[in-house]
This record gives sequence, structure tokens and C-alpha cells, in this order.
Amino acid sequence: MLGGKIGGGKTNKLLSNIATSYVAGKASEHLQNYAKEAEEADEAESNENEESELEMLRQKRLEEMKNTRKEMQENISVRGHGEYTEITQDEFLPKVTGSRQVVCHFYHKDFQRCKIIDNHLRLLARTHPETKFVYINAEKSPFFVERLAIRTLPSLLFFRDGINFERVLGFEGISNKDSFPTAALARRLLRSNMINPINQDESGSDSDED
Repeated sequence: MLGGKIGGGKTNKLLSNIATSYVAGKASEHLQNYAKEAEEADEAESNENEESELEMLRQKRLEEMKNTRKEMQENISVRGHGEYTEITQDEFLPKVTGSRQVVCHFYHKDFQRCKIIDNHLRLLARTHPETKFVYINAEKSPFFVERLAIRTLPSLLFFRDGINFERVLGFEGISNKDSFPTAALARRLLRSNMINPINQDESGSDSDED
């Protein structure tokens, strides 16, 4: 009877150990599964977040492209971009404040270098509707010649949002020769972010100043 009890005790203890090991194993398995599921959930959430961010960036880019296209259409149809237009003193302020970017050439009708600049700007105006190109007779606009301290002709004044932030006097930064390609002037405008490059010839780093 005593031996049976001892045997039974050992058996019960063995069964208890097995049960404990089984439960511990199951608990460990559940923990591993839970950790795996949590990791998969985190990964799925991360992927969803990345996809959401990419979609937001894509939508933002599409919106920017739509706005750029709309602005370009308005530049041409409403603001007269795409042409090289002569303006009067009375038109000066409305024109330089009516477009986001304006290049204004102060000229003298008898100066050969002014005629050279005219020829190049006329070509650039056709290919860069993102910017408005205008020219004004310095002799007929004394008020702005004085206010803007125009002392050299030709003078190119750069306006952004109605503010004159930079100017080019004569052929400064373009060429030391009267004969130079239109791309040389384009590169000068590009350095001031007044136009967008449309080909390698315009965006190249070579200089015509020698």
C-alpha cells in the first residue's frame, strides 16, 4: 500500500511536470506567435504608412504640375508672355507687377548694343513663357530711369513678384564681344533663376566672356 502511494506520488509529480512543461511550451509558443503577429502588424502598418506618404507625394506633385500648367496657360493667354513687348512709362508698374517674373530692358534706340540685346531677348521670349520679357525706351521714361538709377544702357532689370532684385549692365556676365549666341544670355538669366533650362546648350557651364 505504501509502495503504491510512493509510486502514485512519483507518477503524479511526473504528470505535473509534464503538464507544466506543456503549458510553458504552449505559453512560449503563444508568445512567439503574438510577437510574430505584432511584428507583421507593425510591418503592414509601416507599409501602409509608406504607401500613404508616397500617395500624398504623388498627389502633391500632380497638383504642382496642374498649377504650373495653369500658370503657364494664363501667362500666355492673359499676361502676354511668349512675346517681347515694348511698354511705356505709364505701363511700367502694371507690367512688372502683373507677372511673377519679368525681365525689363531699358534701351536707347541709337545704341547698337541695345539692338543686340533686343534680338536675343526676342528669341528667348518665344521659348520661355514662364517669364515676361519687356523693353522700355529710357529717353521716354525719365521717372523710372531716375528712380531705378539707370546709368548704363543696355540695362536688364530682373523683377520677381514686383521687386527688382538684380540687374545686368551692358553685356556684364554675358560676353566681352558684341557677337555671342543667344544661349550665352540664356545662361546669364538662368544663373538668376529667371528662366528654366530647355536644353543642354542653355544649361551648360561654358562661358562666352573671353
